[in-house]
Amino acid sequence: MTINRRALLGLGTAAAVTALTTFSRGAPALAQSGGYKLIRHGHVLTLDPTLGEIPDGDVLILDDEIVDVGSQLSLPGGQGTIIEADGMVVAPGLIDNHRHMWGTLLRGFSGDHTFGDYFGQVLLTISPLLTTDDVYLGCLLGAYEALNTGVTTVLDWNHGTNTREHALSAVTALRDSGIRAVFGYSSPAADSVRHDAPPTVADLDAVQSVVQTDPLVSLAIATRNPAQADAQGLQRIADDITQARQRGIPVSMHTGFGVGISAPQWLDSQGLLGPELTLIHGNSFTPSDMALIAGAGAWISASPDTELQMGIGVPPLRSMLDAGVGPTVSVDVVTAADGDLRVQLRMLLQTQRMLDHAAGLPGPLLAWEATLPFVTANAAASLGLGGQIGRLAPGMQADLVLINKDDPGVAPVISAAMALLTAPTSAIDTVMVGGEIVKNGGQLVVGDLGWLRAAAEQARDNLLSAI
Repeated sequence: MTINRRALLGLGTAAAVTALTTFSRGAPALAQSGGYKLIRHGHVLTLDPTLGEIPDGDVLILDDEIVDVGSQLSLPGGQGTIIEADGMVVAPGLIDNHRHMWGTLLRGFSGDHTFGDYFGQVLLTISPLLTTDDVYLGCLLGAYEALNTGVTTVLDWNHGTNTREHALSAVTALRDSGIRAVFGYSSPAADSVRHDAPPTVADLDAVQSVVQTDPLVSLAIATRNPAQADAQGLQRIADDITQARQRGIPVSMHTGFGVGISAPQWLDSQGLLGPELTLIHGNSFTPSDMALIAGAGAWISASPDTELQMGIGVPPLRSMLDAGVGPTVSVDVVTAADGDLRVQLRMLLQTQRMLDHAAGLPGPLLAWEATLPFVTANAAASLGLGGQIGRLAPGMQADLVLINKDDPGVAPVISAAMALLTAPTSAIDTVMVGGEIVKNGGQLVVGDLGWLRAAAEQARDNLLSAI
């Protein structure tokens, strides 16, 4: 199925459509596919248990795949592109498994909101006003923000899905951006209680038909919270998970707010708790809940910025680790939170360190390096992509970042892991997704962003003026 941008966006003028297609993945700015690329003489942080860390290492890529990692590699036949990485940390791209991308239009609007404020003003009042144009612009801008900070994969937990056309518009934006994305198809934010709310099976089919041959964009089901659902709502959740299992795609849900039934216990009782399921937040989960999640191989995604601001609760990192749950971390909403995934990871770690101090734990401190899987291997596995992304090794997708060790916010480097997890955006020199360079020399390779900023500002003003 081919999506007609003019029909989706209603931009109306040839100039506008031309500006939009400048950002298509097929545009010249991103057209680098094919052949070999050799990244050489970098400090390679593979995050692969066999390959480890290679202080003077090389990564050989063919098309979208890593074919070799080591030292003193060369281009087969001397043909291809050499990327000099001397003075760079070369590492896997980061993975965010929960971000509401359309909300990028409202950046900072909820900076002082309680959860009730956010729910009432953004989800119930503003989201029904979204046009397909709004959803496209918010998702595209959000994808560029993620790429700029070294996030190469994101799950767009999208509840700006007022119609199927809204969902398809979001998918188009993700495809045009060049990011690796999982589109989490949710019910519309203001209509998520009805058991018969979208997405229908036909809605899921429509999106899956678009992305099924796409090398970067795939589908997930973003279902509702069982904690306060009635019998029909619980049945809908069960149906969603059954649908996801039939399609071989992941499921994501917000839950664990301290009210209603225990979602892990209900899911387990129905045979629905499994490794394809990510439970977002989970701040009130008990040790028994955590044990069930660990036993099923399910995942928890913490979003500390919004959880702490909006009174959802303290991120339960220590409880996850004690139970053997695989933690992941996510940005959630840039209406309130910082859009750099590494800032969220820092908040998660430092909050738990403070709690450990308060509990009198003797140490040593929970280590930075221990958090690497939260934004790489664990996050990849939670999206069903553990065999494709999250480490640098032969057979893996070429999703990686190059971090400039000479940047004032990085130098002098003691630890490559710390460089990856704490470098400022200015130090992220190069970002590659599926073998395609989307950021080079510290700049996004997407042309002039001026039209996108102007369009996003106009869309934001239109939405806020209507409330």
